Amino acid sequence: NDLLLQRLSHLRIHDNFNSQYCMQIAEACARAGAVDL
Repeated sequence: NDLLLQRLSHLRIHDNFNSQYCMQIAEACARAGAVDL
């Protein structure tokens, strides 16, 4: 049970990290696109 809880919290953190990472990439792409235009 403890291990399961640990895994769930890890997944939650990983998920959060992924969305943060995606947002940064999207922002960089938007900036690159704006520069290209």
